[in-house]
Amino acid sequence: NERLADKYNLIYLSTSKKLVTQQQEKGILNENTHVALFGGINYEWNSNQQQRLQQNAISDIVASGAGFVPFEKQRNETFDSLPGSRAEVRAIDELCHLHKIKNDLFTDDLATEAQFKSLSGKIAPSILHVASHGFFIPDTNGKSGKDLYRNSKIPGYIYAKDPLLRSGLALAGVRRAWFGGDIPEGMENGILQAKEVSNMDLRNTKLVVLSACETGLGDVKGSEGVFGLQRSFKMAGADYLLMSLWKVPDEATQKLMTMFYENLFSGQPIREAFKNAQTRLRHLNIEYESPYYWGAWVLME
Repeated sequence: NERLADKYNLIYLSTSKKLVTQQQEKGILNENTHVALFGGINYEWNSNQQQRLQQNAISDIVASGAGFVPFEKQRNETFDSLPGSRAEVRAIDELCHLHKIKNDLFTDDLATEAQFKSLSGKIAPSILHVASHGFFIPDTNGKSGKDLYRNSKIPGYIYAKDPLLRSGLALAGVRRAWFGGDIPEGMENGILQAKEVSNMDLRNTKLVVLSACETGLGDVKGSEGVFGLQRSFKMAGADYLLMSLWKVPDEATQKLMTMFYENLFSGQPIREAFKNAQTRLRHLNIEYESPYYWGAWVLME
């Protein structure tokens, strides 16, 4: 009748090196803290809006000197609307204003792939929060897409050998490309793959929160760990990652994330803020005691 989490404080490390380099954790907020929020995303394609927003984002990238590498009520791969994600980022946005923390909120058609990629280098945020659909496509073991999905129109590159091409996040306009529609030349398709994330510069980013399904999954490659979104964000330079291991309920995720940021913005260190949020959600009602609602979330440093 006892949970493992009640007995131990479990911490996931990206490398054993951190066992000897860890220092006492402190709160991450300071006068330079900047939070970028993506959520309440419109997954349908709005061609005029997409083109205008992409040009603005690329202009920002050029102006900042950041690198840009173009690519030639449950969160899942159908990319349906997520009302809970909108409420989630708006609640965090309100908390930012309450604590006088600088933040940018990208919703609806504003949450584009080009805009996400523009947050790189010197203008990378301290905290990057994405409330959306995530995906991980298991290795096809050499079988072609035609063999596995004869009537499917989803992009052929998900059958690639590289697992960083088979995992990612859904951003504005994703449904058109995912279900076989044509994308104008030079435009992003809304499918942010882990490979693209690995080309970003997030060394100034202390925390990345991937509030989406299965963002902690990937292929296990021998002694090299898990290859997926978690690997790509660490390659990009992010310090902490908060991610999920299975398809997460929208409403429970919204509550957990709001509690987490309440703790974080009150000055609690990241680990403490996360553990306290999980504990609080568990005791919110009898239903949420089940690990299904909170156990998917893991914090990695």
